[in-house]
Amino acid sequence: MEIITISSKEGITDEIEKVPDNDPLCFPEGCKSLKFNNKKVVFLTSRVHPGETPGSHVLNGFINLLTE
Repeated sequence: MEIITISSKEGITDEIEKVPDNDPLCFPEGCKSLKFNNKKVVFLTSRVHPGETPGSHVLNGFINLLTE
């Protein structure tokens, strides 16, 4: 699983996001992110099941659009 954050630094704090006790794999050790105040979160996923190749292309296109 890959996590990518695309954001401005507006509202960034020095506080680290809290990891849920019941999900130690949410943020592997050393990969925790800083907390933002008043930021919306959008979670995108693709190719959840084998053979969903078109989902990879759609997600790649969407990320390219966001980062242009």
